[in-house]
Amino acid sequence: MISQDGGHVGASRGGVGGFSSGAGGAPASSGGAAAGSSGSAPLPGSGGSAPLPGSGGNVAHAGSAGGQGAAPAFPLKLSSSKRYLVDQTGAPFLINQASSWGLIQSLSTADAKDYLDALQQRGFNSVLVSIISYDTRMAGTPPNWQGVPPFNVQWDFSSYNDAYFAHADEILNLAKARGMLVALVPSYLGYAGDQTEGWMDEILSANNSVAKSTAYGRYLGNRYKDFTNIIWVAGGDNMPPAGSELESRLKGVIDGIKQNDPSHLWTAHWGGNNSVWSVDNPTFVSYLDINGYYAYDYGATQALDLANYNRSPVLMTYHLDQSYETEPGGTPENIRRKAYEAILSGAAGSSFCAGPNWYLFFNWRSNMDTPGTQQTKIWYQAMVSRPWSELVPDQGHTSVTTGFGDVNGTDYVAAARTPSGSTIMAFMPSSRAVTLDLTKVSGTQARVWWYDPTNGKATSGGTFPTSGRLDLTPPGSGDWLLVIDGAAENLPAPGVLNASNGTAVPWTTSYWVLVALILAILVIVASGRRGARQAESLQP
Repeated sequence: MISQDGGHVGASRGGVGGFSSGAGGAPASSGGAAAGSSGSAPLPGSGGSAPLPGSGGNVAHAGSAGGQGAAPAFPLKLSSSKRYLVDQTGAPFLINQASSWGLIQSLSTADAKDYLDALQQRGFNSVLVSIISYDTRMAGTPPNWQGVPPFNVQWDFSSYNDAYFAHADEILNLAKARGMLVALVPSYLGYAGDQTEGWMDEILSANNSVAKSTAYGRYLGNRYKDFTNIIWVAGGDNMPPAGSELESRLKGVIDGIKQNDPSHLWTAHWGGNNSVWSVDNPTFVSYLDINGYYAYDYGATQALDLANYNRSPVLMTYHLDQSYETEPGGTPENIRRKAYEAILSGAAGSSFCAGPNWYLFFNWRSNMDTPGTQQTKIWYQAMVSRPWSELVPDQGHTSVTTGFGDVNGTDYVAAARTPSGSTIMAFMPSSRAVTLDLTKVSGTQARVWWYDPTNGKATSGGTFPTSGRLDLTPPGSGDWLLVIDGAAENLPAPGVLNASNGTAVPWTTSYWVLVALILAILVIVASGRRGARQAESLQP
């Protein structure tokens, strides 16, 4: 029971009674059986346990590579549609990223391992990291890793220190071993005017130059060209003025990397106004493979998601750096709304950060199970339990035909449908009546689910013929994810997955497996009792 952000309380959120499909229970009836159960995973180095919402604490990935299911076959590449990433087997990779800027410089190798383990247990499959950090709060003055500086000569970017970058190698390899993608920032610039956080002033130092910046880039490109689990991220909270020396030196770093590493994908993290996209800096558009959204505002982000989904030429989009949970407005409700609506508006992933305890790594062990952390796992499990990479935004409102609201507002119902009609998903920021065109669902029967984004519980909404229109209202107040499947697809409740092979398990399969297991247990018990009676009869 969660009472969070507007009163999601009690039985009004999710079903009451019934079987748990997440535990392999009987099929849910239209009376509202709940699916999904909470598990737990030990926090590395803590000796305790932390609640993990979802199906037994194990994350699998239906039609998706990465996480605790089947590890992705790196390197990742763009899909043929250029809308999302796929691994070397062609499995789609939905990005669930933790903003972990100071990971390389803040922690010992052992602590970094624990941190990555904790993220993996909580469903994250990607991290956003600076390979060199200039944040005096975590890297000291001058910035280094445990006394080892990244450069041998102060602010001379061509005097790279192999000992420092050997540690960076370790962190990247630890991430790869856990099936995690690293969005790697080569020279985080930082906010203009703040001399404590980024490299903007140092890269402009008299000890540095465009040529030295380019040499640093060539060094990185040569060193990391064969690391298969990275994408590069230009910038960092800063939009260099066009034609400026800062732009020239940043461009030198990027050009240098690309000279020796032409294969890795690129995106960019700029600063300035709200809602900054990678393509908003015209100097670097030609460098980009991915259009990252610096989505730190709290407005109608789905409107911008859709605008960039519709841009030509096509560039994959994802929420490169989302709102942080401890910021003003960074409520779990806002954060989860933006994540659901991003995926349903064509984005190929989202990101999360619990605030300074994560990106500065102060007290991070005791802050790994915030509401935002748990609900990030919940949205991710819902999406990978369905063919998320096939979803097409319902911009014409042909599937959800009424009740969708204003696309430029924060109460908009973002909906998407697979081309075959096998699945329709719609996120409602607030409870309201909507109308569904059932002819858009494949097959002769449509199965309806209500998924609670606060706790990951799925409630059956019934099964209906795929004809005409159907008015639907969520079973409680607050925000909801509506999922409609063609019944013939035989899909499980949203969020329920097969952890062994990363595929969704039909609920009928779960049901009959459970029946077989119960029968086997009964046979074993009965055999044991017969054996005991026989042994008693043989005693003198």
